[in-house]
Amino acid sequence: MQYPSDYAVSSKAGADVLFKDESRRGTNIGVTRLPVRISSVSEYGSVEDVGDKVLNAEKQKDGTMRAEMVTAQAVSFGGYDGYEYEYEVATTRGTKRIVSRVAIKDKELYVVNATLSCGKVDACDAELLGLALPPMRASVSSFRFS
Repeated sequence: MQYPSDYAVSSKAGADVLFKDESRRGTNIGVTRLPVRISSVSEYGSVEDVGDKVLNAEKQKDGTMRAEMVTAQAVSFGGYDGYEYEYEVATTRGTKRIVSRVAIKDKELYVVNATLSCGKVDACDAELLGLALPPMRASVSSFRFS
């Protein structure tokens, strides 16, 4: 996976790898791999069904005030069928925009998340999104299975 050159390799409980933007606290790109009993994301549900589950999980987190889907689509993810989501979450700690891709390979769920911290605002600023999201999206899209 490619990631912005100014991001630092870091670690976080639950993530297999994490790259952090040291200049913007809470902004990062991570990959998580989890064992599952199914062979494809479509066995779990449609792109819409899984998107609803993602948003509901965000809404259940402590301090979440709002979670809204921006886009949801089926994608080819490292040669496997996957889903891609972009959504915004407003919490008592600030607002963030998340780009996420999910796929299953060999009964392991791969989740690639790019999180942009927008600060303590009601919604992410369009200028910030225009500058920060393209390289984050490119990183998420560049992921390939080894």
